[in-house]
Amino acid sequence: DLDWTPDCGDAGSYVLSFTASDNFTPPGVTNIDLQINVLCPLPDEACCLPDGSCVHMTEPDCVAQGGVPQGPGTVCTAVEACCFPDDTCVMADPLCCDDLGGVPQGPGSTCGGMEACCDSATGACYMADATCCLANGDTPQGPGTVCTQPMACCFPDYSCVALDPLCCQDLGGTVYGGACAGDSNGDGADDTCLPPPLTGACCNDRTGVCTNGVTQTACEGSGARYGGDGSTCATIDPTCDAPPPPPPPEGVPAVSTWGVAIIVLALLVGLVVKFRRRPEAT
Repeated sequence: DLDWTPDCGDAGSYVLSFTASDNFTPPGVTNIDLQINVLCPLPDEACCLPDGSCVHMTEPDCVAQGGVPQGPGTVCTAVEACCFPDDTCVMADPLCCDDLGGVPQGPGSTCGGMEACCDSATGACYMADATCCLANGDTPQGPGTVCTQPMACCFPDYSCVALDPLCCQDLGGTVYGGACAGDSNGDGADDTCLPPPLTGACCNDRTGVCTNGVTQTACEGSGARYGGDGSTCATIDPTCDAPPPPPPPEGVPAVSTWGVAIIVLALLVGLVVKFRRRPEAT
């Protein structure tokens, strides 16, 4: 008697050989071989289809649909953010993300949308999904932001780097616009980043003329008086007034304003009298 109930662990082909006996085999038959094929249905496994979705199906069915079988025992899980080398992002099963050449960002992660991203090492600006920007160790600049033309970015040490304004501020710099000018005098500071020269009021005491916003060097170089950094013509001390006229020479009496008026009036009266006394023509 043969009593055998195979299962999937016994899948395969088997040959059973029986020795002939007078009570079992036909006349002239000495041996009987029986081939038994134990078949088992193929198990489902995770399959990544061309659109990036993950489904469960057998390996042959997966291949027939253009998918990539993920191996025995694999199962599809919840989708998560998947970042690609070009910093774009799609939601995909981690197995399929790997298969597509991306990097899974972990359970619960989501794509954030494309925006400006500042490289934490160089300050360069590039467009990236916010989640992928963070995964790179860089700083996303917020929804709707885009990289623009680099401008002069000055740092506290007076160095200058051409950076996107967003990244300049992100690195603690100050946007000056235009281009870096270079260090023309060799003092280690970029000319663009040097503070503007200090100015103040400049008084010409000879003429009483005062001018605001003049450097001390320029003011004193013209022979005028510098009122100090930040001073104005309204606050300069002493005030900027024209000097009084020089006194008259000795021996010449000084004439007051009233004296001049009396002299002029006397001259006018004399002219009128003279005109009235002219003799009439005969």
